[in-house]
Amino acid sequence: MRLVLLAAAVAACGTDSGPCGPDGTATVTGSVKGKSIKSIGTAYELRTTDGVALAFVESGIVCGEPDATAQDLVILLCGTPVATRYDVISDASFACPTAGADVIYEMNGGTDFAKSSGGGDLTISAADDKCVTGTFSAVFDGEMLTGDFDAVVCP
Repeated sequence: MRLVLLAAAVAACGTDSGPCGPDGTATVTGSVKGKSIKSIGTAYELRTTDGVALAFVESGIVCGEPDATAQDLVILLCGTPVATRYDVISDASFACPTAGADVIYEMNGGTDFAKSSGGGDLTISAADDKCVTGTFSAVFDGEMLTGDFDAVVCP
């Protein structure tokens, strides 16, 4: 489902993206299994019939597929994000409908590397049809990634 969500929106985002800018921004700190996420090049939200993915991608097309060697962090939600706090639940427990969020660390253009084991939160501070802003923390078998983002909303 994860790769399908990212691949489903190959169309480029528009240039009127509000406060997020055309590419969005994100920072991710911490490491999982000895791997730290490299610098994020794009941050965007994809809406599909399966739910919503916030994607923080090292390199690739905004609102499209990550490069074949890219690292990325994907936060999955069952519905359109609103300004509130979501608990990060384990990937094994994530199924829509749920009020929680799932976090997946991907490598090599969308291959799952690590899945959240539960713990942490996603706080959306602002959300509209152009930009989603917030912070997150997610636990991966005792290790934690944290960060903040301004994700452009893809058409």
